Amino acid sequence: MHEAMETHRKELREKLATIKDERKKTIVERLSGRFEEINSAMTDRFNREADRLEDILLKIQTRRDKAFAGGSNVAAVDTAIDKATKLLADLRTAISDQAAKTYPISITTEEALRGAVGTVRKGLADDLQKVRTRIRDLHQAIRDAAKALGSIPGIENDAATSTPQ
Repeated sequence: MHEAMETHRKELREKLATIKDERKKTIVERLSGRFEEINSAMTDRFNREADRLEDILLKIQTRRDKAFAGGSNVAAVDTAIDKATKLLADLRTAISDQAAKTYPISITTEEALRGAVGTVRKGLADDLQKVRTRIRDLHQAIRDAAKALGSIPGIENDAATSTPQ
């Protein structure tokens, strides 16, 4: 991944040689680096959020196991947990795919620089929004699993006596 970024930077510098305005060259080079930094920072943040949601899902699974051991019907909880687990796997894949993406600025003419940078910025924002949507979907699935678990009568009594806090 770092090799691809280095190659992209080298190609960008070569293409920027055709631009006469030094200020525009500096701005485009800096923006190209910022797009990489933003993508990296956001994918790190998404990974931390996925870890946090996974921990919550594990807690729900633990309470589900206690409810099952107590003789409760946990079919609805199992369905919700399965859905959340699948969404978590999909989210992890989406995050790794996003981390691998690069956002090269295609330089044709000096006049087209603004449009090219805007297109790349919009592409980055759209891609990050797609991952955010997956996080939101996973969050909702975990909320649904927690609600299904909460609808099982008597689980609070079992959980309170078996796990001192």
